[in-house]
Amino acid sequence: MRDNYFPSIRFHGFNEDWNKYNLGELIEITSASRVRKDEWTKSGVRFFRSSDVIANFKGMKNIPAFISYSLYEELSKKSGIVQPGDLLVTGGGSIGIPYLVEDERPLYFKDADLLWFKSANKVDGYFLYYYFVTSQLIKYISSITHVGTISHYTIEQSKETPIILPELIEQNKIGEFFRKLDDSITLQQQELTILKQTKQGFLQKMFPKEGELTPEIRFSGFIESWKHSKIGEITDSYSGGTPSATNKSYYGGSIPFIRSAEINAESTELFLTEIGLNNSSAKFVEKGDILYALYGATSGEVGISKINGAINQAILAMKPKLGNNSNFIMQWLKRQKHSIISTYLQGGQGNLSGSIVKDLVIPVPQNIKEQLVIGNFFNQLDEVIALHKQELEALQQTKKAFLQKMFV
Repeated sequence: MRDNYFPSIRFHGFNEDWNKYNLGELIEITSASRVRKDEWTKSGVRFFRSSDVIANFKGMKNIPAFISYSLYEELSKKSGIVQPGDLLVTGGGSIGIPYLVEDERPLYFKDADLLWFKSANKVDGYFLYYYFVTSQLIKYISSITHVGTISHYTIEQSKETPIILPELIEQNKIGEFFRKLDDSITLQQQELTILKQTKQGFLQKMFPKEGELTPEIRFSGFIESWKHSKIGEITDSYSGGTPSATNKSYYGGSIPFIRSAEINAESTELFLTEIGLNNSSAKFVEKGDILYALYGATSGEVGISKINGAINQAILAMKPKLGNNSNFIMQWLKRQKHSIISTYLQGGQGNLSGSIVKDLVIPVPQNIKEQLVIGNFFNQLDEVIALHKQELEALQQTKKAFLQKMFV
């Protein structure tokens, strides 16, 4: 007896079982005629490589490659022409990543590491594209290709790859649904990028340039020149430590143990006991303190603590004094991150120290109220950015859930 195939969620009016095939039964899967690297040109017909497919999938940019129109016409006579609805899928390296051809612009591709699914007008291109990003197909491809030190997804393997799909009209609806969802995700990503770029622009213009004491943009009512102070002059600062990992009585309590990767987090992986805090160099910090990462991959990252907790030696805690504003100081440190890293860390390697940070010279308004206004402005901007980031993550999770429920 045949298995019944139908998804958990589907559009109204569709109730027939889906059918199972191997991809090779439905569409032609092949590759292209070989192109040597010395045949690439600076312009002409876009020549797709595996790296282009991966970059497109991740929303990144890649330096494009081209071949001449004359070579394209010559090779196309042998291999055929890539059409809208066709799919290019990586067969080497990061395997199984799809690229959907959506328009009729001439396109050629590297033969050795991309598979060509000639699905135009046979299987809905969007449906097939999104089928390739379902967890079930990703797991299947991984299971048949990760058998040695080098993984390859071959033409023969792709022909034997199972697919469960409905009639074309339902495929069209599903493909269109996910295309629109991706459009919403892309728009949200663009808005988030614009907000981040806007903030960077304000950071450059609302703090004085190197050697100057007046910013290019400032709020109405503030006219005094700024002054230079050392971070150590306007804050009290200290680092923490790590309780002995071999003493189990030091861990598992109720005190969040903040490590450098968690300076902006609302929760921590580890918790200390009162005994662990009191019998180590770990130091207590409060919500609202400035936390600055000194060590490792997060060196130069800075944030305002969202929780009360303890810190280790990889974090410098700073408490503003003399009325200085936490958000103002934190935003300046964010602005200066690249300069600090390039000055004190060779090639991004090594550690900062509390003494280095305390000796940093920061321009500060003489009027404390201006600090507060600037700090609040960037804090509100950060909240808007965080909200857009949450909305983007919600859309991405929604897409992930629908991919699980709308495919078999």
